[in-house]
Amino acid sequence: MRPELAALSPAERARTLLSTAKAELNGRLWQAALGSAGRDTISKGEPAPAYLPAGGGLEALLRAVMEPGREQPTAPRAQVPPSFSASPPLRKLAAAAPYASHLDAASARTGIPAATLSAIVNAEAGKGRNGAWNPLSRNPRSSAAGLGQFLSGTWLGLARQAGTWLNAQARATGLVDAEGRIAHGAQSALLALRYDPQAAIETVADYARANVARLRQAGASIGENASEIARAAYIGHQLGPGDAIRFYNGRLDPHRARTLLAAQIGGNQAEQHIARAGDATAAHRGWLLGYVQKFIG
Repeated sequence: MRPELAALSPAERARTLLSTAKAELNGRLWQAALGSAGRDTISKGEPAPAYLPAGGGLEALLRAVMEPGREQPTAPRAQVPPSFSASPPLRKLAAAAPYASHLDAASARTGIPAATLSAIVNAEAGKGRNGAWNPLSRNPRSSAAGLGQFLSGTWLGLARQAGTWLNAQARATGLVDAEGRIAHGAQSALLALRYDPQAAIETVADYARANVARLRQAGASIGENASEIARAAYIGHQLGPGDAIRFYNGRLDPHRARTLLAAQIGGNQAEQHIARAGDATAAHRGWLLGYVQKFIG
């Protein structure tokens, strides 16, 4: 059993398993209802990465829980090809259908449109065959994991932050106390919750709301429609609030830009992008704007 899942209590492990099972079943029913058209819609995104198992979703989770010592493949974030075409703004994603109830609930709670949340997850999560989101995806170049690809530090910070869905859950289960302190030995269990689809989506929503608010407070020009909110929320999700503000203000320094780009696409490809652009800041900006255009619109 993977350490992250082993750290969960039996009840939490069962909840994660049930949540993923429901999403998997809903996805299959959705594809059955749509027929070949549905399969075509799902597969129009990036081809299935070789590192993902043939049977993602529930099958992957069952293997992670039931087969001791078997480590699941890790998933780097998708890489943007040199040329790309813009996707329709916040198109309806078939991959989001199995998670519709979680997306709607998170949207109702935070005010962030469900289409925005699904666009962020679609840009972040590793994907299995037919483009289905993989709740167990991980980035081997960082600690990012789950549907939201949250770094360990970001996730733990949100777990300690009063007012977030994750904090409420962590306090209810004794993982975090009323002062925001993580209980002794509870860090692994908290990090394992990144693989729970509901926890990941609710936390994407909290992080999106906070990042959009911070960007606006810093003077970033953000509109009110779902597409504009999605772009700002995703840049905040990708970079974190501090770097996102510097990105919007054009003050991201070359050293930081090189580090961020390498974390996303690997050091060799990052250097190739920088050589073509002639500057690390320009290379990172071009890559990120292209990625946002491709996956967010």
